[in-house]
Amino acid sequence: MNYQTLLFEPRDGIAFVTINRPDKLNALNDHVMLELADAAERIATQSDIKGAILTGAGPKSFVAGADIADLSRQGPFDGKARAQRGQGVLRRLETCGKPVIAAINGFALGGGCELAMACHIRIASENAKFGQPEVKLGIAPGYGGTQRLPRLVGKGVAMQLILTGETIDAQEAYRIGLVNKVVPAADLLAESEKMLRGILAMGPLAVRLAMEAVDQGLEMSLDEGLLLEANHFGLLAATQLGKALGQISGTLVLLLGANTACVTERDRPGPPQVSFTIDDTTVVSSRTDTVSGSVHVVDPDGIDSVSVTVGSE
Repeated sequence: MNYQTLLFEPRDGIAFVTINRPDKLNALNDHVMLELADAAERIATQSDIKGAILTGAGPKSFVAGADIADLSRQGPFDGKARAQRGQGVLRRLETCGKPVIAAINGFALGGGCELAMACHIRIASENAKFGQPEVKLGIAPGYGGTQRLPRLVGKGVAMQLILTGETIDAQEAYRIGLVNKVVPAADLLAESEKMLRGILAMGPLAVRLAMEAVDQGLEMSLDEGLLLEANHFGLLAATQLGKALGQISGTLVLLLGANTACVTERDRPGPPQVSFTIDDTTVVSSRTDTVSGSVHVVDPDGIDSVSVTVGSE
């Protein structure tokens, strides 16, 4: 898709997505939502994209809400359909399996605040403003504001913000837990990228499953959430290499668990080729460069396609 209202710039594993309607304070109209849906799908499915940063064009606004021109033409059925489409787009972004940071550079009102809340982490510039002012127009939040806001800040504070339609500044948003960090405007993108690259340096599968556990666990009982967490922990334990090392007759043995093992021969030239078995499935990696003294998973996105690098002396 050729974007008219978005800028989509993949760079070194990060998709930098900018809502690009500065003359309209980056308001969300139907065309923006269509393009944002496509961008969310690309973030979720493109293997070269490991995470994303979402921001708004210009110095004034992240997203200043929905486009009033669209709202003025809708009836009850149109309104419900628009809300569900928008909820679907934001939910796809929220469940893309990769970390998404909102770099909030100005007004984040109505749909803009809802879009920011669908991101996994929110970093705000000092001049950012937040609010759900829909009641002032005789409507209510439609893109998830009544659901995500109380989950982030608690029912009482969320109720106050939604029913009064008041706007709060970045420091107040930080105090109530709506944003994770407040930084000078000039440092916003750099700080957002720094945090995201720090996250991307962690195990990708661990990050993905941790996000999934938090997201799904909020809809479960405590016991159900704890079981989900234990299942994810066990899965990650099975793929976390280097738990035990032993060198036997020139062969490095990595114990993966009770019923699994990884063996690589050390006597062949060049980087070793590693094979290991999980659940009776043998996986053989391609040869890759090694890192001395370390053992790490190169591509842990799926158990059946894990490749391993074993450090050589």
